[in-house]
Amino acid sequence: MSWFALYQKDLRANQTRLLVNISLLIIFYLSLFFIMFRYNSELALMSIVPLLMLHIIYMFIGMFDSLSKEWRHHHVNLWLTIPQSGWSLITAKFSAVATHFLISLAASFLGFYLLIYVFQSDIHEIFFMILSIFHTFWYVPILMLILASLQLGAFATVLYLISKTVYKGGWLLAIAIGLGTHYVWNLFKSTSIYRLITEWGVLITPADIQLALDQLLLAQAEADVSLDMEGAFYLGYLVSDMVVIFVLLLIAGWLIDRFVQLYK
Repeated sequence: MSWFALYQKDLRANQTRLLVNISLLIIFYLSLFFIMFRYNSELALMSIVPLLMLHIIYMFIGMFDSLSKEWRHHHVNLWLTIPQSGWSLITAKFSAVATHFLISLAASFLGFYLLIYVFQSDIHEIFFMILSIFHTFWYVPILMLILASLQLGAFATVLYLISKTVYKGGWLLAIAIGLGTHYVWNLFKSTSIYRLITEWGVLITPADIQLALDQLLLAQAEADVSLDMEGAFYLGYLVSDMVVIFVLLLIAGWLIDRFVQLYK
């Protein structure tokens, strides 16, 4: 079975979760449409923010659910006997969950912009100004959200597989490793070594955002507004996150290969 066949299998295996997810999004936006239409409250649009933030944990939950199905329904007997490496098995599954994640994220933005289009005459100008700032630098928050979710998904994959490859105290070991790794990683991110490695390829500076804001205010003939923001955002931050995802998936692949050897 090829990698693409494995990927398609996992897409089909998890399509129910995607359908439920999209159905909930439709219900959410229909409810929001009713609130906007009935009460003319643009504050209701702010509920989009927590909706998008929930996508950060999408991959974490999705990978736990997808992996648990292999063991819960005894599909693992077939899954682990496929003549493919652990890397192929785990990246196919990870890519399938990531595909559903991106579909859900795209559907969330689609619903948001449909609401903006329908109710644009009822929304205050300040909201459109904030939206314009987002459009100018959209690639940074979107990439941050996507990479954060992918990183949590890769982390969940490693933790779940640790719990299955260590027969005694697997879950306790996984939780301890998870908490310990998170603590050490946060310590490392505050060091000069991390800054040396990651602070390259400036994407956004406070001056860039201030300039975009000034241009908008000038176009709207408004008074000056000063932006209180420190530090630039670097491409190196995003690359470091991608490296972490890659390393975590390598570890997950190794854990699967190790489990297959024990399993046989």
